[in-house]
Amino acid sequence: MGAGNFFFSNVADSREVYVSYADLTEDAYMNGTEVQWLDLIENIQSLLPESFGKYDLSRPIHWHGGGVLVACNELVSVVVRDNDGCTATVGVNIEEDCEHPNLAQRHLDNYADALFEQLDDMYELFVRTSAWTSGRYIRRHAA
Repeated sequence: MGAGNFFFSNVADSREVYVSYADLTEDAYMNGTEVQWLDLIENIQSLLPESFGKYDLSRPIHWHGGGVLVACNELVSVVVRDNDGCTATVGVNIEEDCEHPNLAQRHLDNYADALFEQLDDMYELFVRTSAWTSGRYIRRHAA
C-alpha cells in the first residue's frame, strides 16, 4: 500500500481495516473498479444486523470525515473511504456527538469484530501498522 494509510481521526473512537477490493486482472479492469466499489459497499450492508439503517447507494451521503456513510445505528456508524482505487478504509466509528458514548464504547469492538471477520471471508483485509505500512488482519476469534 504505497499511498499511505488513511485513518478516521475526527471521531471519538474508531476501529478500521483496509480492504483490498479491486481485482486488477485484465477482465476485472474492463468491468471497472467502480462496480467493485459498489459491490464492496453492498456486501458490507448485507453483513450488518437489522439494527443498522442502510443508505441508498444511488444517493451517497458523504461523511464529514471523508468517505461514504454506509450504515449507522444509535451507537456507531460504518463509513467507507477509497484509498487509491483498489483499497478502501472501512471504519466502525463512534461519532463525537454520540448520545450514549459509554454504551457505544462497550459495543465498538463487538460491532467491528463481527463485521471485519465476515469481510475477511470475502476480501483480503489489512490493518494499519504505521503511517505508511500495513499488515494482514488477524481475527480476534477463531474462525
